[in-house]
Amino acid sequence: MSQVSSWPPAWVTPTSFEFGSRGDDAIDFINTFVTLTKDSIAGKAGESIKLRVWQEQLLRETLVLDERGLFARRTALWGMARKNGKSALITGLGLWFLFNGDEGGEVYSCAAEKEQARITFGDAKKIIEREPELAAMCNVYRDVIELPSTGSIWRVLSAEAYSKEGLNASAVIFDEVHALQDRTMWDVMQLSMASRQQPIMLATTTCGVKADNTGQDSTAYQLYQYGQRVARGEVVVKRTPEAEFRTKRCNQWVSSKTAWLPAGVWDTLQDEVVVPDDADVVLGVDGSFSGDTTAIVAVTVPKTPEDKPYVWLVQAWEKQPTDNDDWRVDTVEVEQTIIAFCQRFRNVKEIAFDPFRWQRSMAVLQDVGLPIVEFASTSPRRMIPACQKVYDSVTEGTLTHDGSPLLARHLDNCVLKVDAMGARIVKESRNSARRIDAAVAFVIAYDRATSKIDNDIVPEFYVF
Repeated sequence: MSQVSSWPPAWVTPTSFEFGSRGDDAIDFINTFVTLTKDSIAGKAGESIKLRVWQEQLLRETLVLDERGLFARRTALWGMARKNGKSALITGLGLWFLFNGDEGGEVYSCAAEKEQARITFGDAKKIIEREPELAAMCNVYRDVIELPSTGSIWRVLSAEAYSKEGLNASAVIFDEVHALQDRTMWDVMQLSMASRQQPIMLATTTCGVKADNTGQDSTAYQLYQYGQRVARGEVVVKRTPEAEFRTKRCNQWVSSKTAWLPAGVWDTLQDEVVVPDDADVVLGVDGSFSGDTTAIVAVTVPKTPEDKPYVWLVQAWEKQPTDNDDWRVDTVEVEQTIIAFCQRFRNVKEIAFDPFRWQRSMAVLQDVGLPIVEFASTSPRRMIPACQKVYDSVTEGTLTHDGSPLLARHLDNCVLKVDAMGARIVKESRNSARRIDAAVAFVIAYDRATSKIDNDIVPEFYVF
């Protein structure tokens, strides 16, 4: 092989050619049948294209085979600047998938907007019309190219993903992935390949913004970061997101598309524990004013690394469907509940409050000698490590809880927000009726109970 002057790129997955590659087959097809569709610096419309050496190597590595003789990779991300021949390359590859792919194959051109998806598909139609040998084999329609001899099709799609269920894709060419507003269509197309023996999903993109409309890392940036981890050897396998697997493969309802805790794990940690009155305890309080829930969660302080903290819901105030619109949390009742708890459990080490709208109650409780501390749930610096600590403990089974249905429901409502700062729990949307306040109170209390407290604080009250 000749020297590849533009290879390797900045990031490339290590590739073994022990079992061969279909890249050379694709290269021969493209160099033989694919022509330029418009006049450009590459030549006149109708002239055959000639792949560059780095493009040929890219195809060889993308179409590498495993020990079964099937494609070793199901997903490929090509990131390149404009005017590098990307459109001609993916058009040629799409035609190769159509003519040399599976019997009954389904090839799809996808993009955030149908006009973008049509660019590759439209070029493919022009190439077929100019090449008699290909044209004699195909039926060409507005949005579909059909190959009757194998029952294969190439269709153009856009990001109205709600209408794309029921597909059975053998190859997906996803152009300009950075423009996707969220992961919906990407996940739909990935799941559509499940029954194929050797499907492949090719994503091409230039760089874009790191966040999408949901406020989380964009699909393209997630793929880029994951690709870096693969290239470094940090990860080997990527699984289908659990929520997608449960809804599409197991026909199970889920609370959100990006659930925080693995399904069913929390329920296995329920236990009946009698907490002695002299136990060291931390309270977590996440309060609301009217719309959300106010919750108090208690966690025992472990005395040794082997001790399992015990979690229980002390009390919650949540608006019910039968309540009037003027319903409000009784802040005095919340304060009295905390005081009564501390009268029973004399070794309450901390009462960690999310301070938003609850500064007055915090001051009242502090004035009677209770160990009040602030823990802002809006602070990524505090919530990211706290959420990770809880997640690890739940998945490793190093805590137990009282089985509170309300706390379980709030945990089930949590979604995971992942951005450049890290991962933490949030509501699925700002106005969502699915509340997570008890889960937040639990995270706050658990973080404080399992953290080293420098100074033991003993309540200074005895009579009320």
